[in-house]
Amino acid sequence: MTDQLHEAGFASIFAVLEGGDLSCPICLCTVSEPTVTQCCHVYCQSCILAQIEEAQKQHELHGGYGGLANLGTRCAVCRKPISQKSLMR
Repeated sequence: MTDQLHEAGFASIFAVLEGGDLSCPICLCTVSEPTVTQCCHVYCQSCILAQIEEAQKQHELHGGYGGLANLGTRCAVCRKPISQKSLMR
């Protein structure tokens, strides 16, 4: 399963490089300002940054303790941890 997700991620990157249309897994619209996670999934820059910001707010709201607050931001496709500094634009 993991190999299939990586292959799909690389296929998405190649599609963007070739000028193809790609849907953002968050907003489901055509990707604008393609941004790639370390796990090779492509999002709109504004969507992925908003997701990371929201996760940070939730972490602060819950004081960084327990439950979902400890999960941080995860890729919407494969659920691997992601961070703003690891994004490729």
